[in-house]
Amino acid sequence: MLAEEIQEIEKNISYFENEQLESQDEDEEINYDDYDDYYNQDK
Repeated sequence: MLAEEIQEIEKNISYFENEQLESQDEDEEINYDDYDDYYNQDK
């Protein structure tokens, strides 16, 4: 019974870790756009 609960918790944790990684990727894309805007201002 306890082992099943632990597996369920680990599954939820890995799901949230994956969600966090995906949202970080989106943030990085936004940052790259900001860098493009920054470099385009110099030209």
